Formats: sequence, C-alpha cells, structure tokens
Amino acid sequence: EAMARGIKPVIHDFLHADEIWPEEYLFNTVDEAVGAILSDDYDSHRYRDFIVKNYPLEKQLDKTRKLVNDLLLKTKQYSNFSPYSSGYIDRFDFSDAAVSIGKKELISPCYQSVSFILKNCTGKRLVITDIVHNRRNNSLELPEYIRTSKYCGNIVRYCREILSDPGISFNEHGIAGFVYDDQLAEDIKRNRSAYIWERGIPATEFMPDAAFSNILDKYRFASGYISDNFSVLEAASGFGYGAAYLSGRPGCVKITALDISEENIRFGKSCYDFDNIEWIQGDVTKLPLNSSTYDIYTSFETMEHLPVDLVGAYFSEALRVLKNGGKMILSTPNKKARAHINNPYHIKEYTFEELDEILRSYFDSIEYYSCMSDIRHGVDESAPGFIAVCRK
Repeated sequence: EAMARGIKPVIHDFLHADEIWPEEYLFNTVDEAVGAILSDDYDSHRYRDFIVKNYPLEKQLDKTRKLVNDLLLKTKQYSNFSPYSSGYIDRFDFSDAAVSIGKKELISPCYQSVSFILKNCTGKRLVITDIVHNRRNNSLELPEYIRTSKYCGNIVRYCREILSDPGISFNEHGIAGFVYDDQLAEDIKRNRSAYIWERGIPATEFMPDAAFSNILDKYRFASGYISDNFSVLEAASGFGYGAAYLSGRPGCVKITALDISEENIRFGKSCYDFDNIEWIQGDVTKLPLNSSTYDIYTSFETMEHLPVDLVGAYFSEALRVLKNGGKMILSTPNKKARAHINNPYHIKEYTFEELDEILRSYFDSIEYYSCMSDIRHGVDESAPGFIAVCRK
C-alpha cells in the first residue's frame, strides 16, 4: 500500500521476501535499514510502477478468490483421506460417548470446518475431521461415511452442540479450540509446548487444517507406491492416522504402525482398530521386526528427532526390514528454509546436501521431491521440506 502511494519500501529480509520484493529494498541488519532510510536515492514513480506491474488489484482479487476456494476444497477433500467407513462408525458404541477435544476453524467468512474426537467408556475413539459448516444458512456438509451411517444424527447433534457453545472463541489465527476432558486439559496445560510443536493431534487446535492438509498430501503420495499384496511399515507412526489411511489403500494387506511412545500407540489403536494394522511400541533405530518383511517403509518427519550418532542405525534397520527392491519413503524439513524457525524438539535439521550425502551411503537409487504447496518432483532448495524415495 505504501509503495502504491510512492513511498520508499524498507523491508526486512524474512524467509522468501526476495520472492515478493526487489532485493534492493531488503535489509538484514539494523545498519542496512538505517542506510536505506537515510539514502538520497528516492524515486516515487519507480515504487508505484512496481506495484502496478506486479500486484494490480484485479490480479490480487483473483488470487484471493482462488486461495479461499482452494482452502474450502482441501477441507472438503478430508473425506477422501478419512480411513473410516460407515460400517466402522456403525460399530462404535455411542451410548455413553462424549466429545473430549476439538476445534472450529475459519475457512472463509462464510465457512468453517468443525472437528472433534469422541470417546466412549471402553476407551474407543472416533476422530471426526470432515464436517464443513455454512455460516450463512447454518447448514452442515457431511462426508459420505458419516452421511450414510445409522449414527449420522448422533454426530450432527455433537456438532450442533459445539457450534452453539458460547465458550468457544476464535484466536487471531481463526482457530477456536476447546477441551471438555478435564484430565486431558490438565495434561495440555502442563505440556503445552509439546502439544504446540509435536503433539499435532488431528481434530484439535494443535493441528490446523492447512498443516493437516500438507501431511495428508504425503500419505496420498506414498500410497501411490503400494501394489498388490504389499506389507507396509509406518514408523514413527505418531497418532496413527497415516497408518490407518494406508491400511485401506488397494494392495495393502498388512501395515505395522510403530512408535516409541506407548501413549501414541494406545491412541492410534483406540481410534483405528482395523484388522490389518499391527500396533507396536518400538524404536526406529532398533526395530523389533523380522528382516526382509516389508515392501514399503514410510517414515515422515522422523530423522530430525534422532541423535546424530543414531542416524546410521535408523537407515541400517530400514535396509534390514525391507525386502529386496523395497522402498523407504521419508520426509524431513529443509534446514535452509527454516532459518527463522527453532523447534526445540528437533535435534538436527538437514540441508539437502547433508541429507543426500547420508542417503547415498545406504541407498543406490534415490528420487527426490520438494514439499511446497504441493509435492513436486525434483529438488527446490527453497522448499520447507523434502521427500526421498529410496530403493533397497
């Protein structure tokens, strides 16, 4: 807005700033900023012309409309990811079920997503992430597995109770989280940092829709490598939703979900107690699994949590449990793109060069992808993260 009025821009060189502004207007140090402000170089027409050429109003309006529509579409696509069927919902005991935690999240002024976790007295859970609320006419858009379930009315009732709760308010990010389970609320209070950084439970404020959508893209990507009668290892499996999704892909006859946290394994099993998933507590550097067992080993956002001296064991174990010709599909953040992000739970993040050097020590065939707004073949060193498909 200032440049459009002919005012000279002095802009901090934040991550990707050079993709928005000319480098001549960027500063990194206080001295550089002062120098730019005090410089006699001042050309109002040049500043305005840059905006007119690169950010005209109609172009910006079109991009805004596309962004809103894409966000709405991604929210609606969650039903394509959900591992549940109407039959699975029908077997859930709703007689004493209650909402334990959840969130509302604004998609646009007219739409919001509604997500929550149900828990009954047997400890079983349902993770509901697929409902869109039209705020203009107060209608609900339901995915097919809910709409065709005999308990659809129960889920709609829970949703309406959440929407009418006056105690649920939106934060500055457009997310309204809530916790009805007192024990869980106390744990979140004690360990809030861990929930914010690492305990990204779906259907909660700790897993925003955009972040969840990016994670789902990785599992959709990995599912394309599953063929007939494949056995899959998912480690570390976290809360189990990835293993649950892959378990339902055509060709997947068995999947082992392994995580070092016993609590994560209990949570995953309580939410996704499917016949072809084996839930195991274990360490990715000492896999309690037989050799030459798996066709695919998915391991997303795991490497950066390992002590450097255990990374070798992580990959050696992967080679041991994979069949000949099997593939390890892993993802990890790109250190170069995260200069301003300090996750206290990441022991070491890697540049592409560091990652490639390590992987070449264990695998002869590696194919790289960049995690951008979508997953793109090849290496873009400005990408927030990388996926590597490594063949044994």
